[in-house]
Amino acid sequence: MPLKIFGRFSCILAFVLISIALIYPAALMAEDLVWDGTGPNPWTMAPNNDVWVYPLQSSSGNKVFIKADIPGLPATGGLSYVQGLMVNSESSFNTIVVEGPQRLTVQMVHGGFNQMGTWVANVNSGTLKANDNSVTIRNAELFYGYRHTAYGGRNYFFGEGTVIAERNTVVVDNAQAYFVIGGSNEKADKNGETTGLANYNLVDVKDSTIDYMIVGGYNAPRITAGSAIYNTVILRGAVSVGTSVYGGNSKNGVATVGFDQFTGNHLFVVLPKASGIDIGAKLGGFEKYSFVLDPMLSSGSIVLDVAKSAVLTDSLGRSSVVDSLEMVDGAIPQ
Repeated sequence: MPLKIFGRFSCILAFVLISIALIYPAALMAEDLVWDGTGPNPWTMAPNNDVWVYPLQSSSGNKVFIKADIPGLPATGGLSYVQGLMVNSESSFNTIVVEGPQRLTVQMVHGGFNQMGTWVANVNSGTLKANDNSVTIRNAELFYGYRHTAYGGRNYFFGEGTVIAERNTVVVDNAQAYFVIGGSNEKADKNGETTGLANYNLVDVKDSTIDYMIVGGYNAPRITAGSAIYNTVILRGAVSVGTSVYGGNSKNGVATVGFDQFTGNHLFVVLPKASGIDIGAKLGGFEKYSFVLDPMLSSGSIVLDVAKSAVLTDSLGRSSVVDSLEMVDGAIPQ
């Protein structure tokens, strides 16, 4: 039934409702999108070619299925692009699946992404949330000119406030990417105090090549306080990582003092009968390491090869716990 608006009060009310929808795009109705390569590409560039046009109205609760190549443009479950002095934005509870009948090529992939616009007069403040998103990339490459990144939840912030990327899941299976991050908080300027929470994320990588790094929870330089804890990383089968694997990685460009990037972070190394996991540089930021081995794994097999160092403590001197488990009917013991 069409909505009819009468009178001055109704017009004012309509203006208020439209304003709320613009400020809080997550309040709009969630949508589903399937891209199978037929019809017009739903991801397009704006006329000035400096931003890409997101095809869905809502920033939360979407389900996106990519079954064909998307050359040169990011694929995102939920996007909130906001700009203003007081910003509260959310891109959460989205699902995006990249999987087709043949090997796919896409660019960057986000479950949920809050991107704040240009910094305004040193007074931007607010809260961005990218939580509870799910990303699955199977039999695909994240590539356009160079290798790209898969994010579960991502916040890109100017000013001061709080950015939260928690309880996101990223599954990468028989794929290749540059960087895989469960929850990521990034700050573009040096003004104001910003707290980043990148906790309770899950990254599950199987039989894949990651050119750069895998991180469960990440707070980038210029985030001034926060945590990256209770993240889980699972490496299954033949996995190759170009540099490092971290449960939590938090830094402000000077030191990691004040950031907890250790507590509750858990690495599972899962090996079937014959395979090996190669890490090109460092392994760290885990309170617990569990090696889940097939009982038929041959003696003398190289389970995990770390080229430079495996850090089994945190900055406070707390020691990691290492254990060995056996798979139960091919599954990780809970």
